[in-house]
Amino acid sequence: MALFHNVLWQHLIRFIPRRKIIEKKSSHPWLNDKVKKAIFKKNEAEGSATYEEKRNECAQVLKEERAKYICQLKTKMKELSRGSKEWWRINRQLLHQKGRTSAIPSLKEEKEWITEAKEKADAFARVFTRKAELPSEIIDFPFFGRPDEEFNNFVTFRSRSCKSIFKKLDEKKATGHDKISAIILKRLSDCLARPFAFVCRRLFEEGCWPTAWKYHLIIPIFKKGSAFNPINYRGVHLTSILSKVAERMVAIHLVPMLQRKAFGENQWAFRTGLSARDLVTMLMMSWIHAICTGKKIGAYLSDITGAFDRVYKPY
Repeated sequence: MALFHNVLWQHLIRFIPRRKIIEKKSSHPWLNDKVKKAIFKKNEAEGSATYEEKRNECAQVLKEERAKYICQLKTKMKELSRGSKEWWRINRQLLHQKGRTSAIPSLKEEKEWITEAKEKADAFARVFTRKAELPSEIIDFPFFGRPDEEFNNFVTFRSRSCKSIFKKLDEKKATGHDKISAIILKRLSDCLARPFAFVCRRLFEEGCWPTAWKYHLIIPIFKKGSAFNPINYRGVHLTSILSKVAERMVAIHLVPMLQRKAFGENQWAFRTGLSARDLVTMLMMSWIHAICTGKKIGAYLSDITGAFDRVYKPY
């Protein structure tokens, strides 16, 4: 995988032109050269007999250019999908809402206030690290046994399937730490499908996952409660898009096996057409039927924090 990534990255640097863009944000984006020229003329005429005329001309130019800018924003907004990041950014501009300079307010940890960006990142790193710690494994329950179905046959990874996944990538998806965007992979799908299918086949046969794909950019998202407490934030992972493609390649063969009730009749996860809402509905109906027929209902609640400790491990 490292060789594939290095070769791809070297070609991207070689053939994709790059340039440095310096963007200056302004509270009035419609201040173009025409407006600046009108303001300059008004200032030059200050104290003269033509000042009032130049002031009115400047006000008219400002009004016209602002109206044009608002019209452009509305036209662009119509072309965007509702709910996208760009759509909401333009919506805030039209509503005269200022964007926040920082999405993370000052944090409070152990009675100390944290205001610097690096200190905030370190605080979130400590919190998320504590949340990811697992207790020591204790086997004190009867084992569930072997699954009903296993992979026994040779699994094929087709280049056409890989190409189809590349073609369906959403170009608006955030880029991971490898800095390879979805739009690049989508446009190079004809060239990358075959070699990347070989990579996925190798990963599946060896049963390993590349170290580079184990690194994620974690963005804290506020959940509820006090915004100053870092514990009230949830970490969202920005994963490498190549790793997502590899996951979908494996899912082509894994998900159908799970949909065939690989782990029993009561499995609802990973099955097409069944959701948690359907399961809740079925349970409620069965309980209502039991009550109406004079039966009692017993409920057992268990902690599932160690669910993955109960997975069949020899394979």
